Amino acid sequence: MARVESNYWPRLLLLACSSVLMLAFAEGVSRYAEARIAASGLQYLTEYDAQLGWSKAANQQRVHRTHEFEATERTNSRGLRGPEIPFERTPGRPRLLMLGDSFLEGVAVEEEELVSSVVRDHLGAAMDVQVEVVNGGTVGYSTDQELLFYRLQGREYAPDVTVLLFYVNDIWFNARPRYWRGEKPQFVLEGTELRLTNSPVPTESREYLYEVTGGQGLGRAVRLTDSWLGLRSAFYRLARQAAINVPFIHSYLIESGLGAAPGERMPWRKESTPELAEAFRMTEALLLQLRDETEADGSKFVVYHVPPRAAIYAEDWAAVRDASAMNDLEWDPTQDGLWLRTFCRENDVDCIVDFESFRAKAGSLSDPGEALYFAEDTHWTARGHALAGRLIADHLIEQALLRGAEPGQAVIE
Repeated sequence: MARVESNYWPRLLLLACSSVLMLAFAEGVSRYAEARIAASGLQYLTEYDAQLGWSKAANQQRVHRTHEFEATERTNSRGLRGPEIPFERTPGRPRLLMLGDSFLEGVAVEEEELVSSVVRDHLGAAMDVQVEVVNGGTVGYSTDQELLFYRLQGREYAPDVTVLLFYVNDIWFNARPRYWRGEKPQFVLEGTELRLTNSPVPTESREYLYEVTGGQGLGRAVRLTDSWLGLRSAFYRLARQAAINVPFIHSYLIESGLGAAPGERMPWRKESTPELAEAFRMTEALLLQLRDETEADGSKFVVYHVPPRAAIYAEDWAAVRDASAMNDLEWDPTQDGLWLRTFCRENDVDCIVDFESFRAKAGSLSDPGEALYFAEDTHWTARGHALAGRLIADHLIEQALLRGAEPGQAVIE
């Protein structure tokens, strides 16, 4: 018995040392793998910006490659995608400014396929005049950053029309000081006035990715442990992401209270929550502020709602719904568009909310290679950009929002 006890501690020590060495080896391999994954992913042309959080670097070029697409992105001297357009206007040449996020920046398509290029070409053909379109799209921007971009640079172009591309995740992140890209400026409402906070924007940090808010008991303890490990271990981060990518595991974590549906999808809830109500309230204030400032500058303001892929393809909604523990009684992927349509009507804002055209076009394309969205990337393909561009151009012509346009001149065939 004494001999057994004398062998117990050395063996336990050996096991502990072996475990530590194995974990250290796994961590080292994971850090290498994490770096390789980051290097092989999309490398955006963005850089830290103290006023906007991030903006695109000027005079840059990069080829974006994934297994779904390959496209070249170039920025001009002002860090925008598209041709060099001076602030000074050319007499007799209509000008549009487009504001938006990654759907407008469009890293997955070539420059001539961008929604902004389609709008320019179709308006030019319909009006028989050269039209200038400034593409102010930057990946990850929400309405708050788009308002700031307009103040910092957009209004200098003196556009006839300002078109804002609005996407569902704008609502949630309009009320947040952080996005997955990092820290960002945030407006807060003081009465009816917007006050800018988190400005200048702090430099980038990983901590926001594992921020713990709310919760209690075991669920909060699990989230705190998740946050601690996530900030310190590449092995844990890779294992965590692998687990989340398995739909039934992700769904189980949400149902058990150990996880939550992505915040950017919260606007699809049919019943509001205090956090969601605040996000909608902030979004309303930002949209009205942007409308008032553009119109005060002599520019007509139009909001174009970007339909999410899940609202167009039933199979995509089914996959998202099942992986995020949602159901059709409590969630609806058209909810953000329906809200925007009501908001625009009640506040006399010119907006385009058109699920029908996208669904009809998607239904007419039987070949998966002809889809309007990429399956994994979920942004528009060239066909999606073409359709959205034609819808926007058609609306501008029908409403005679540009000089020289005649009402009713449709440009969509």
